[in-house]
Amino acid sequence: MYSARWYDIDPTLSLAISLLRNSQKEVQINAADFIIKNAEKRNIKISSKLSRIFQTFTRRWYDYHQTVSKAFQYLQNASEDEQKEIAVELINYLYKIEQNPTEIPNQTN
Repeated sequence: MYSARWYDIDPTLSLAISLLRNSQKEVQINAADFIIKNAEKRNIKISSKLSRIFQTFTRRWYDYHQTVSKAFQYLQNASEDEQKEIAVELINYLYKIEQNPTEIPNQTN
């Protein structure tokens, strides 16, 4: 039986994660900061045990960098509506980077 990843349940979130996964590492890290800032603005909380978990558990593609892993924790803890909102904002953010790769968009937008 196939078990879907938590972010594949919503097509918009799945698309955003796919775009992120296929981005260059530097873009992934900048986008992760973007996700974290957006999640914090929405008062989404994550466990303070994250850094300890990161040091011992790094098997998923997004666990290679602590910032990216932290961003995924925020996304996973967000409500479905918040996940979708952040996903749409992330898609737009990644599109802006693709249009002008030498300039990282302002993360407060």
